[in-house]
Amino acid sequence: VEAIIAFIESVLSHISEAGKLGNRYFDESKANIGRMLQPHALQVAPSFVQAIFRLIAGVPTKYVQESIPSILDHIRLAFVQEFPQWLEAGLSGLPPSVGSKAELQKFGEHIVNGDDQRLYEAIQDLCYRCEQVVLRSRGQNDSSSGRRRK
Repeated sequence: VEAIIAFIESVLSHISEAGKLGNRYFDESKANIGRMLQPHALQVAPSFVQAIFRLIAGVPTKYVQESIPSILDHIRLAFVQEFPQWLEAGLSGLPPSVGSKAELQKFGEHIVNGDDQRLYEAIQDLCYRCEQVVLRSRGQNDSSSGRRRK
């Protein structure tokens, strides 16, 4: 998992470097690689963002939960214009009981415009809410099937 995350973050950081033209810390060779990778990443990124939110809904391990904010940050830096739409699609795939439309919109604002801490907190809150939904669902299934929890 660590190697996959490192690879994804590396590809996205190369792509975001291409958008830094004129920046004092601009790395031309990294930007050239980013320009080559960008069209390919652009093809998969929308589905990838949706997959991240399906993963959140499925209650990933704590390690994966801790990795998601960094991955989303790399995506939003690499695809500044496209990211809000992709995020909206991802958030809409979460279970309805995770939050109201207004709450999900607020989460989206924190993820799109927030600093690293706001992004991290928003993702952790969404993970917690999804975990609660899953636990409630299990509890309902256990009680409806007549089993008692110990």
